[in-house]
Amino acid sequence: MITNQRIKSTVTSDLVTAFERICLDQYECLLDRKIARYNRLIDKIINIREELKARGGRQALLPLLNHKNRQVRYQAAMATLLVAPASAKEALEKLIKSHEFPQAADASIALDKLADGSFVPS
Repeated sequence: MITNQRIKSTVTSDLVTAFERICLDQYECLLDRKIARYNRLIDKIINIREELKARGGRQALLPLLNHKNRQVRYQAAMATLLVAPASAKEALEKLIKSHEFPQAADASIALDKLADGSFVPS
């Protein structure tokens, strides 16, 4: 796992791999009801997302919109809403239609908040 100290020196492709692994770990935490660990992993996702943003490299996450795991797809969509809004929204819409919960519910909330302006991607 990439530590916060190493994140700035990590190549983009390794950040994408770490993002994917963390999302998969989050998925397992949901299945095992390890909510505290799930929440700690959010900080790691945010750190990677922010580093990619600083590099202008969030588009590197776009291939994850088609990942087989729904948690990876959800997090990738949320991370790419600003750089590829049509693709990210399409991924969120597919999650909603899949009825794969809780990600389908999270995707629905995200799109509702985008539509009413209470959520603005950054």
